[in-house]
Amino acid sequence: MSKIVALSRSLMKDDEGLALVEYTILLALIAAAVITVISTVGTKVLGYWNTFNGNF
Repeated sequence: MSKIVALSRSLMKDDEGLALVEYTILLALIAAAVITVISTVGTKVLGYWNTFNGNF
């Protein structure tokens, strides 16, 4: 029983997995921001393109 308690205590103190979770969340937020920016810029470029084509 004491081996199980010692193992669970050592696992609770181990924080290497937390870095992976933090980097995963950061990557997801960056990806969401990039997708939002690309979508917004794409819509504006399409509007400019349609205006440009309409003038010719």
